Amino acid sequence: MNDPFKLNDWKFTDFLVLVIIAQLLLLCSIIFDIPIFRQIIGFLYLSFLPGFVLLRVLKLHNLSRTLTSIFAVGLSLTLLMLLGFFLNLISPIFGFFKPLSLNSLVVVISIAVMILCAIAYITDRAFSSNGAFNFKELTLPAICLVLLPPILSILGTFFMNTIGENTILLILLFMISLFPILATFNVFPEKLYASVIFSIAISLLFHNSLISSHVTGWDIQSEYFYASLVIENSYWLSSIPSNINSMLSVVMLAPIYSKVCNLSLIWIFKIFYPILFSLVPVGLYEVWRKYISKKSAFLSCFLFMSVFTFYNEMPALARQQIAELFQVLLMLLLIEKNLNTASKTLLSVLFAFSMITSHYGLSYLFMLSLLLGWIILFLEKRSLNVKGILISNEFILFYCVTAFAWYSYISGSSIFQWILTIGNNILSNIMELGDPKSTALNIVTSKASSFLYEVTKALYMIVNFLILLGILALLLKCAEGKFDKKKEYAIFSLSNFAFLLSGMLIPYFSNAIGTTRLYHISLLFLAPFSVVGGSFLWNRLQKKSKSFHTEKANFLKVLSLFLMVFLLFSSGFIYEIAHDRPSSISLNGKMDFPRFNCQEVAAAEWLKNEANMGIPAYSDLYRKPLLDGTLGYAYYLRYPQITVLPHNVYLFLGHRNIVDGKLVLILRYGGAVTMDISNLTLYHAALLEGNRIYDNGDAGIVFRSG
Repeated sequence: MNDPFKLNDWKFTDFLVLVIIAQLLLLCSIIFDIPIFRQIIGFLYLSFLPGFVLLRVLKLHNLSRTLTSIFAVGLSLTLLMLLGFFLNLISPIFGFFKPLSLNSLVVVISIAVMILCAIAYITDRAFSSNGAFNFKELTLPAICLVLLPPILSILGTFFMNTIGENTILLILLFMISLFPILATFNVFPEKLYASVIFSIAISLLFHNSLISSHVTGWDIQSEYFYASLVIENSYWLSSIPSNINSMLSVVMLAPIYSKVCNLSLIWIFKIFYPILFSLVPVGLYEVWRKYISKKSAFLSCFLFMSVFTFYNEMPALARQQIAELFQVLLMLLLIEKNLNTASKTLLSVLFAFSMITSHYGLSYLFMLSLLLGWIILFLEKRSLNVKGILISNEFILFYCVTAFAWYSYISGSSIFQWILTIGNNILSNIMELGDPKSTALNIVTSKASSFLYEVTKALYMIVNFLILLGILALLLKCAEGKFDKKKEYAIFSLSNFAFLLSGMLIPYFSNAIGTTRLYHISLLFLAPFSVVGGSFLWNRLQKKSKSFHTEKANFLKVLSLFLMVFLLFSSGFIYEIAHDRPSSISLNGKMDFPRFNCQEVAAAEWLKNEANMGIPAYSDLYRKPLLDGTLGYAYYLRYPQITVLPHNVYLFLGHRNIVDGKLVLILRYGGAVTMDISNLTLYHAALLEGNRIYDNGDAGIVFRSG
């Protein structure tokens, strides 16, 4: 049987038959609207098939299964975003003002796929491979190892959502924490590492994203709003001045998936995006195993996934999830030797454009890395490596011009204005260099709320110390592996380390993108240096104690034990077991956070449909994101109280406000505080004595008249 993970290596007639069958299955699922079947076929078709066809057009063959699958997904997403963009751009010229309707999308995507198939027939019909799928690889232990964690994650979130029971999720986290130990003690073979990494990634992401029946978190609410506008209008109004509205990863990709699969946008963000994002650590493993051993690469990926940002914050950042996938694809081009220069050039251009139109923050950091790399190579009087990401002066120029052009002309140049504001804010406060109040140093210097939180802080400091040692080993050219021999990767690593230092020293630099997000982004390059730094320290201690008989593998075993403990603390597992202050909405249903029940969502929808949209809406800190996702805007209730609470406003109340009598208020000088409504005279009178125009028991809306 042909290998289903390498469709681009099939005999062309077999490949063409599969494309036609997939096309017919998609059309049948849409025409008859078969539940579940349509969602599965739609997702597989959109995520893989266009990419596999493009791989054949480019005559890319004999890649590993992992690389083939990731490249196929990346090319598919790129094609979907480009088709949606040009369809939206061109259709109004011909008097068609709903270019992103279901019929338009299906017709255009289907025609594009068949045209690409015709091109592939011309360029690649002669290729044939003897590769086949070996069913003996599907052993029961391997299947259980890969499938059990995601199943537990789905079951655990179901019980958490319905009865508030977190036992299954606690079992899941403990099970996942054992994987580094199982790997270093050779309990499962290295050929399963990529599959296990994907399983861990999707399990950790699902254990957060599937909490609640509505999207949870901050940015995801605004992403939901702008994607919803596109779905409602079947058209993207690119002139709306908003950073998020200019990101094709949100305003094109999500609506296309939603319409073709006939699935609510909520579940597109909660299921489809995490699946796509799970390919990021898999791709990182493929990159890192080229530089260090497979075990070290596996542990590096586990560290990357163990940092809480990966599973607690990223599910609420849809655009960054997609952008990171494209950055990893660019990293793969950096190390892949089976691609010719022309293919690398074209793929680099496509993936770079896709990253630019997916997330502005990540794109700007990547641009800074490119420019820093160019400067370093120029000063060293070295020519740019034509086989790497730093392809040529022309590529760097293309990236910078494309980024500035997109951010300047789309959505009223809001992103360009955003970066200018950040730059001005940094320069005007440069005298606060190293001040914890305006830098990420506040995380290091601030006191943790309990002993267990101090332990977590210490664990993160150990990781950072090991990364520092790894970077020093790189600079001293005594790092384990091949990092010091790969100039381009070394430059990107040093750039990201510089970003971390900048966040610690330069005022408001880390605030621009978020301290935890900056740390997470830097780990895309720096995570393996924790292993390199640890190995460097281990070897030096060996020589110091003259214990030359100690095996090097012992270090990886010690590191695997450390990573087990690290995940249990970072995920909030330990806090929940010890009944300390909770840190995870997945494990504690009482933790206040921007997550919303059906009644709260219904109240927000009522406000959107029935209220006067010219009247501003107010809410407390954790209810505001729901209004952002529904109305597109909202205002904070602040403390200390102003002399007069604004009149002619809507006051939105959620479960926490009505049932628990709490308000989470923004302080005048930053930060937030939770207070009893009964202790706030001004708010108490307004909320209780105001005209409650909507009330469903768990959520309500008060109109405060003039």
